[in-house]
Amino acid sequence: MENYPIEQTSDDNGTILITFPDLPEAAAIAEKPEDVPAAARAALAAVAVQYLRRGLDLPAARPAEGRPTVRLTALARAKLALARALHEQAVTQAALGARLDIDARQVRRLLDPTVSSRFEDVERALEALDFDLICEARRKAA
Repeated sequence: MENYPIEQTSDDNGTILITFPDLPEAAAIAEKPEDVPAAARAALAAVAVQYLRRGLDLPAARPAEGRPTVRLTALARAKLALARALHEQAVTQAALGARLDIDARQVRRLLDPTVSSRFEDVERALEALDFDLICEARRKAA
């Protein structure tokens, strides 16, 4: 998953408006500068849900060109991978729930990147679809 550049604009009420040049439908407000990353990630996750519901992947991010960037959390990326796997396998949410012995509400939570879930539950759901979840750590680019 990519790092999306963000732009920050100070509002006249003391808050910070966060926008995404690559995702015009995404925006967030932060009260303090230290709140910007979390607010931006939440906005990115919310937009990812909307793209997912339309059956689309997020568009590619353009180069940051000196702007700060944010990316979805590892959990949110895993949840989006689960949603793509469901679509690829043509498995309904109800069928996944039956495979995992969980109710529809729990399945919806597993698929929603804006909702907290246990990482191992998302991994178990992917395994039920014959997918492996691969995690990797990379040194940040300088």
